[in-house]
Amino acid sequence: MYLVFEPAGDGRTNLAFCYSEEAAENPDYRGEQSPKLPEPEAVAPTRELAAVIADAAKTYLDTIREYDPDAGSEYVEPLLDDLHEELDGIES
Repeated sequence: MYLVFEPAGDGRTNLAFCYSEEAAENPDYRGEQSPKLPEPEAVAPTRELAAVIADAAKTYLDTIREYDPDAGSEYVEPLLDDLHEELDGIES
């Protein structure tokens, strides 16, 4: 199963569930060759969604570090820091 984040306008994001890579990559494929719900599966405010994803990624990284203190430090941590800075810079 794939979860696709699609802009829904007005600062919101549609979360679409797809069962194949083709459906995830090609919106036209969804509904023609792949099952598609008539309404969006879920819609969330984009900023809040990004913040929750960033927090979940940080929690996951902290959990991994319990097993390996150096895991992800070089690559993941700078990305999370950048994301948090960008989110803080966005006006609600």
